[in-house]
Amino acid sequence: MTLSDPVLGSPPAVSDDMVEAWRIFADGIDDALAMGGEPGLELLLALMPDWREAVADINAARMTCVNLIQAGRRDEGLGWHAAGFHEVAERLTPERPGWEDWERAFEERGVATPRIDRGLQEAVAAAGSDLQRRDPAGRSLAELVDALRKNVLSQGSLGERLTILEAIRRLDAASPAWTEMIAPIRRRRAEEIAGELRAAIAREDRYTVERLRREVETTEWIEGLPPAVPDLLAAMAGLSGALDMRRQLESTAAALPRCSAALRSTDWRSPAYDKVLGEAMQLREGFVGLRGQIEQFVREASRLAETGAWVRRSGIIDAVRRVDAAVQDDLAVLDSQKKYSKIRADYVDLEDKIGQLVAKAPLHGGTWEEIKSRGRRWLETAGKALSRASQLQTRSRMELAPSTAAAVDHLQRIRGQVVARIERVEGWERRVVTGLLALVGGVAVVLIGSLILFAVFR
Repeated sequence: MTLSDPVLGSPPAVSDDMVEAWRIFADGIDDALAMGGEPGLELLLALMPDWREAVADINAARMTCVNLIQAGRRDEGLGWHAAGFHEVAERLTPERPGWEDWERAFEERGVATPRIDRGLQEAVAAAGSDLQRRDPAGRSLAELVDALRKNVLSQGSLGERLTILEAIRRLDAASPAWTEMIAPIRRRRAEEIAGELRAAIAREDRYTVERLRREVETTEWIEGLPPAVPDLLAAMAGLSGALDMRRQLESTAAALPRCSAALRSTDWRSPAYDKVLGEAMQLREGFVGLRGQIEQFVREASRLAETGAWVRRSGIIDAVRRVDAAVQDDLAVLDSQKKYSKIRADYVDLEDKIGQLVAKAPLHGGTWEEIKSRGRRWLETAGKALSRASQLQTRSRMELAPSTAAAVDHLQRIRGQVVARIERVEGWERRVVTGLLALVGGVAVVLIGSLILFAVFR
């Protein structure tokens, strides 16, 4: 049972016939070991020469595997020999439970036992274990290598082949063979992509365009891509953006008439006006933003003849023009209503200031002088607030908002109270002065009379 007779190829490969012969031989060894005792020992002694020869052949066969593995041909090395080789090789390994007792018996009889090369055995096992490593998608290295083999045999897509090789290289980074295989394929693939992009654009195949985009973005193009590829992808990004936003633009435009109608039916002087206007302006800004983005995307897509033709066929330019015409009046209404938001804000600010003025009105406490000085300063400030209310009414050419009118009326009433209080203090001051003058006059009369009487009776 030697390796020279039934092997094929260079380096030599263990054949199916030899694997089958070894399998039958391993059955005999198992039977002898199971038999035990002297009968089993005698049977093993008879099988020992062929067993040593078989193990030597297995060591040589494994050396072939290791040489191929070290040359970067791992999958080829593990699959070089006939199917079942690795399994039967393990069965013919002497070391197993209870083998020490058998080995001592053979030593006592001066019989040499088979010696498996542990280094070769472990190297082959490690290579087999490597093939079971899996990528994030759950694919094992063995599955990827099998997919690569099928792609090559079927002369499949270079893009798919490159993707498979990149995945293999990430799982098997220690092997330089994959990088060496990738470089020439990458160069050929770079030359193909521009043509595939143009063909996909011509048939308006967005799925293929996006697949090619992902391939371009996830591949390390060490030697670069033809300039047409990034240009076509940039133009397609613009076209895809415009096509995707078209429906959103039309949906936003359809909501504008409802907002403009709600705004026209809401009294701008009412507290609800700000909320209605805010919603309408938000919708308007969204429409204008979408409209601007689509216009920019269309310009980007129209730079190249291939994508420019798709733009024209898509009808997106005419669609945007129709939307513009449909919302023109509604946008004009929203724009015209914006001025009322500023007036409304001025009214709210005026109402706040009036509220602060009313809260600080000098209606209680203080000396007469303090009542007059504080009151006059307050009246001056109140006069400015009332003047501002009059100016706002003139500017808007409409009646004051109900809440503002109520605040102004309240301020007028408080103003009247402050004026009345100052007038009361001034009246009290006049009466005091008059009283004092009368008192002084009376005293003067008494004194003059006293002097006259004194002169007469002297």
